[in-house]
Amino acid sequence: MQKSDRMKFKVPIEADIHEEVVAAHNEGVSAEMLNRVNFFVGDACKLKDYSSEIGTFDGVTMANLLCRLPDPMACLDALPHVVNKGGVVVMVTPFSWLEEFTPRSKWLGGFRDPVS
Repeated sequence: MQKSDRMKFKVPIEADIHEEVVAAHNEGVSAEMLNRVNFFVGDACKLKDYSSEIGTFDGVTMANLLCRLPDPMACLDALPHVVNKGGVVVMVTPFSWLEEFTPRSKWLGGFRDPVS
């Protein structure tokens, strides 16, 4: 999106069904503003390892991620390394913990704790 004002991509609808959509900038977005936007794809459990490579951000979005990680605390513990002081983390999660993604011992809730 930094190099073009439009980008086509496919959004999964169900199984093998996808829909092509277009993302576009609003009019008047300057090149300076475009250069301030960065996207990074990597292992969220190793976010701390990437911090020197990717730098820090004023805002981080984590959507439907936490309950699909093998070690969600590793991701959460790394946030101070990639979020600027005063920055914002937007986290959206259904907390639908499943052992196929996250070992039960790593769940952040979702079960009754006999101690507490």
